[in-house]
Amino acid sequence: MKKKIIIYGISNTKLRSMAISYLDDDYEILGVSDSFLHEDVLQNEQFISPNQIINCSFDYIVLLIWDEEKRKKVLSYLQFIGIERSKIVEPVLFLLNQPEYIPNLIEEIYSIKEKSIETLVMGLSYSLRGLDYSMFYGGIIDLSWHGQDLYYNLKLYSELKKNKELHDSIKTILMVFPYYYFNYDMSLSLYQYSSGQIFANRGLQDWHNAINGSDDVKEYIKCQKLFGNKFWKNKRWRKVQPDNCNIALDEKVTLDDIWKKIYEDTWRENILIFYEFIKITNKNVSVVIPPVLLHCIKDEEFVYYNEMKTRFYRVLEECSDRIEIYDFSDAINDNSLFYDYEHLNNSGRLAFTELLIKKIESANK
Repeated sequence: MKKKIIIYGISNTKLRSMAISYLDDDYEILGVSDSFLHEDVLQNEQFISPNQIINCSFDYIVLLIWDEEKRKKVLSYLQFIGIERSKIVEPVLFLLNQPEYIPNLIEEIYSIKEKSIETLVMGLSYSLRGLDYSMFYGGIIDLSWHGQDLYYNLKLYSELKKNKELHDSIKTILMVFPYYYFNYDMSLSLYQYSSGQIFANRGLQDWHNAINGSDDVKEYIKCQKLFGNKFWKNKRWRKVQPDNCNIALDEKVTLDDIWKKIYEDTWRENILIFYEFIKITNKNVSVVIPPVLLHCIKDEEFVYYNEMKTRFYRVLEECSDRIEIYDFSDAINDNSLFYDYEHLNNSGRLAFTELLIKKIESANK
């Protein structure tokens, strides 16, 4: 039996068209409601007065209201009359900015045509947009993605391993990530949902710790559940390279909170994930710390930076016999090679790639 939804807000034709088009086949529309109308003049669906919703048997109410302030007022009203917050869905997927830039990473793995490669790259934006793969010798595959954490890197690697011929050909795995990486859980970061980045992992059908996330995080998961399968099908990913621009040095930067507060549960879990990754692979693993424009960080922030660096290296010490460490955190200090204090621009990408290749070649002599 299909689950029932009520649409609240029927005058926005764009949102309504999207909801009808993308609604998963496991759901059907029970009826519609609105604060200002008394019938469905657009599609003649059964109209339910707002004060009668509480008497209906349904699974979700979907708020098709574009204006956030108005949407929050309706949300408050529905909760006031006794509707559980968990049954109210906001159209957050429909409000994403440029979702056509979000790939399906599982589909990308399944569509790999190469039979043999030498290097696999994993990580987040520091490798996705910070390395020029045309400069490497031998075949190379990049599974990096914006904001990707250790958990999803391990999941993607496990999928890649199913392609035995391809996996057996890999000689080296480059894991490119910053000092704060063990302190980071993508599934708990609201930004990764509001930017759409986490939905690159939608093929896994695994939202990790989202159940423990904020109400706003849970809102995206609910919307994905109702509309995600069809919503993403008509999107085509277009990879975009960073602009070749320079950092503005008017003021020094303050480090983000992820550098300053240790999330102990996340830290412990990521250590286990990292050790599990090292355990299940028989490849040469190199941890690569990307360049940071250190002189752009405020002096008083270095106490956090150095503490995170110390904790980071303690983790790596436990498996130092299984990994190589290439630390480029202070290797580039030319402002013209960055587009913010921790991300390289086009020219910086070439410089970083050249440094990394030389380091690898030197280590292999």
